[in-house]
Amino acid sequence: MPLTPDEITSIVDHMNQDHADTIVNYVRYYGGVDGVISASLHSINQNEIYIDVVAHSLSCRLAIPLIRPLTSVTDARIILVEMAKQARSGLHDEAEQK
Repeated sequence: MPLTPDEITSIVDHMNQDHADTIVNYVRYYGGVDGVISASLHSINQNEIYIDVVAHSLSCRLAIPLIRPLTSVTDARIILVEMAKQARSGLHDEAEQK
């Protein structure tokens, strides 16, 4: 079942206000973009998140596939947290290899 417009707005506002560092990590890890200057969640649907990105070499809206389709607003929270942990861990491992 798709998210309602109010649920989408709630998720986007919450992520942008409280989890800006996580959004940057999504861009760096899942999008492969370095040198991120700013990143803000634009939208989310059942399969993807859309992030507006400004980096040293680009300015774009990046579509990042979710690790699995979401079926509810509760599911969205679970999936976004899982993705945040995966991105943080993956970026940490990359930093250690350098």
